[in-house]
Amino acid sequence: MEEAARAVVAGMPDGMLEALSVPGDQQLEPSGGNGFAEAFLADFAPAQAAAIRRAIELLRERGR
Repeated sequence: MEEAARAVVAGMPDGMLEALSVPGDQQLEPSGGNGFAEAFLADFAPAQAAAIRRAIELLRERGR
């Protein structure tokens, strides 16, 4: 899962984190802290959702 998340992030341009805004100026929380994230991630298999959560975390780290 870590390898998949890192591969996804490696292919994303800088500024992608800003593009991950969600309706109502909420942030997409990788831990599923809001309803939008829960609904978005529910469409994926558990391992895929975990890789997406980790990719979001990695993007945030890269943005700091």
